[in-house]
Amino acid sequence: MQMQNAQTPEFQSFVNSPEFKKRSTNIANGTLKFIFRWIAIALKSTLDAFKQMVMMALGK
Repeated sequence: MQMQNAQTPEFQSFVNSPEFKKRSTNIANGTLKFIFRWIAIALKSTLDAFKQMVMMALGK
């Protein structure tokens, strides 16, 4: 999936530079961490609510 105007040598050398690879990896890792943290929080609150419902249903 390449853009037509992305064929310039300057752009190619920028993309292939270690600095760019490191930066894009950091961004990807940060995004994944954020998503997984959000999922974990959502799951925990869902589980807590479910536990409360079960406790109420059992009359405890």
